[in-house]
Order: sequence, then C-alpha cells, then structure tokens
Amino acid sequence: MAKFNPLRAEPGVLTAPGEEPKFAAALLTNEAENEVRVIGSDGVDTIKVARIDQDGVSARLVLVTNKIKYNWRPVREADGIWISKYQIPIPIEAISGVAVSGETVATELLSAFSDGDSPYVLGVVYETADGKWVRSGGSFLPIAGDDQTYSDMERIVIDSAKAKDFLALYDKNYVTVSDATTYEVVGG
Repeated sequence: MAKFNPLRAEPGVLTAPGEEPKFAAALLTNEAENEVRVIGSDGVDTIKVARIDQDGVSARLVLVTNKIKYNWRPVREADGIWISKYQIPIPIEAISGVAVSGETVATELLSAFSDGDSPYVLGVVYETADGKWVRSGGSFLPIAGDDQTYSDMERIVIDSAKAKDFLALYDKNYVTVSDATTYEVVGG
C-alpha cells in the first residue's frame, strides 16, 4: 500500500478552468508525487498528476495533469461567497467548519441586534459552531467566548437570500430596526 504524506496540511481551495472552486481540508501525495489525494467536504478525491509546482512565496500550488491544471491556494474570506449559505465573505476561521458541514448547517447564523432604547441596529453578528464574529468596518472581527454584549438584546435573524444586500446597507449606513426587519427570515 502506498504511503501518502502531507502536501498541504492546512485548508485551501482548488480551482481549475471551467470547474467550480472546491474546498480542500488538506492535500496528500504519494512518494512518487504522481498522485494527490484531496481531503474535502464530500470525502477523498484522487488526482493523477504529471507535475507538482510549488510557489514558496505565495503558498500557491499547481497540480498539472494530462488534461487540467489545478491551482491550490489558502482560503480567504471571499470564499464564503460560494461556501456559505449566506453567499457573503465570512471569517477564515469559520470557512472550514461551514465547508465540511455542508449547506444545511443549522448553526450558521447572521443576526442584527437592537435594544428598546435605540431605533438603530447596534451590531451584526455572524456565528457558527466554531465561534462568533461582529461586523465592524466592513469585516467580521472575532468576539471573545465570554463576551455578553448582545446577550440581552433583541435578535433579528437575517434571511440568507437577503444577507448580501443587508450587509451592503449596514456597511455604508446606519440601519434602523424597521429597515432590518425587511431582511429578516420570514417567520423569524
């Protein structure tokens, strides 16, 4: 039985012309480096390769087969657009959990928070089983596990189909609670 060694032990994304991007939790290769195993959200795929080109500076990797050239790169927030049900950039730390669990993740949640003293949304939080992140300056920043800032506030759960538009509005403007409810999950 062939022995496989880590080629890339960290999560990344495989792309190829004409194919959808694919999340890869890790890449393994045999000693001859003519076979690469892609550990992904839907199991293990094997790619027969003619050549492996590594770029030590950018951490990119090129897998060349007889027909296709695959590019591997580290994950980035923008990958959330095709990995997350919300189709928005999400924190890199959340991508592995969301990608491996699939689109039916019940724990992936985008919420706006308010309290009775203000007519405005006071914060937007993205959360998964891996953690919570608050929206600030157009990015999601981690929330400490013991942070209780939003625990006593009213939650408005944002509909995944409307999340991109909601974040665009939130990032450029103050959002009122009544505006936020137009992006709420029906029955939420």
